[in-house]
Amino acid sequence: MIVFGESAINDAIAIALFRTFTMFEKKEDYSPTEPFILFLYLFFGSIFIGVVVSLMSAGLFKCLTLRKHSALEFSLFMILSFIPFFICEAFGLSGVLAVFFSGMVMGHYTWYNLS
Repeated sequence: MIVFGESAINDAIAIALFRTFTMFEKKEDYSPTEPFILFLYLFFGSIFIGVVVSLMSAGLFKCLTLRKHSALEFSLFMILSFIPFFICEAFGLSGVLAVFFSGMVMGHYTWYNLS
């Protein structure tokens, strides 16, 4: 598990760095701190979206009582697991990083609110 987590973080950081460098490939005038700021935006923005959506799903499953409708509960859980990826891709962030942190937060908080 530790090796998988470490390799997933490495992949996510590599994707964020690649996106940062490709944005500055054709740009000639930029400050030296601009790529660093963009990388931080990509990295922490993706983490933020993944964590926020996961905490919202934990609250949603805590308030809803879907124990009698297990198919609906599972479907809603799967949809809420993929939403951070789509949001991040729409804003040009790293969807892989968002899903990784979303899975960690959902495993810690949402899991205990499922039937």
